[in-house]
Amino acid sequence: MRMSKRTLLAAAMLSGLAMPALALTQASISMTDFSFTLKDLNAADGVTPALTWGSAPWLNISSSEQEQQGWISTSSGSWTGMQIDWSDGANANASGAVSHLNLATPLGSGQASVDANGAISITMASAAGNQGYEIAQLSRGFTLSPGSQVTFSYVLSGALSGAGTDGSWVLPANTAVNNKSSASFSAQMGVGSISTQSSTSGFSNWSGSTDAYESVVDGQTMLLTLRNTDSVAKTYSLNVMADVNTEEAVSPVPEPASYALMALGLMVVGAAAKKRRRG
Repeated sequence: MRMSKRTLLAAAMLSGLAMPALALTQASISMTDFSFTLKDLNAADGVTPALTWGSAPWLNISSSEQEQQGWISTSSGSWTGMQIDWSDGANANASGAVSHLNLATPLGSGQASVDANGAISITMASAAGNQGYEIAQLSRGFTLSPGSQVTFSYVLSGALSGAGTDGSWVLPANTAVNNKSSASFSAQMGVGSISTQSSTSGFSNWSGSTDAYESVVDGQTMLLTLRNTDSVAKTYSLNVMADVNTEEAVSPVPEPASYALMALGLMVVGAAAKKRRRG
């Protein structure tokens, strides 16, 4: 049966209803309200607890974004599978001993800032077929008086959310990467070998977790305590870091549901056209 242009257009419109809506995987994090408190560990030494900052802090922001190029078939021995091809991407970096850094991601999907007061803020959003990563860091030297303790404090807030999938695409056997959407954020501060950190992540994939996801951390307090029990002042480096990751992949082939609805649309408009000709 030969179909007219009008019939083909109607079929295309019907099949378009099966395509998933534009979704967005996103993550954000902020580390604010930096402060510290001091405690005297040895009142008998007559030394008043004190912390002295060194030179200006070193700030750094790095980011990377990639657009999905498709899928790559791969094999190793008897194992075969498919991997997402994220080969095409762009990177950006900014750093320096300055009072403030602000940097947009290469493809414009994210933004990060970090300042000399210790505040860090990062946002990232990836549409279908994209992934992104961004990290902001602050490093600053300080000297702590003998017999003293310092406790550093931050207020951490973050959020992430991502798209679900209806699971209509059946994964090939031994698929190496099967995330539909994934997002994470993390924060860390450390001095030498001691550190404290917090991280949150979520994901959906075609074979297991098919629902959309969301997570929020609101006003969590992060603490890091350092003690100088020596009889002399000691110099350290405080290192603070926050990062986000987002990824939202698309399936390598149209989903079976799309084909099914397309076929149904063709049958409906075809039957209508045939009825008009008979009439």
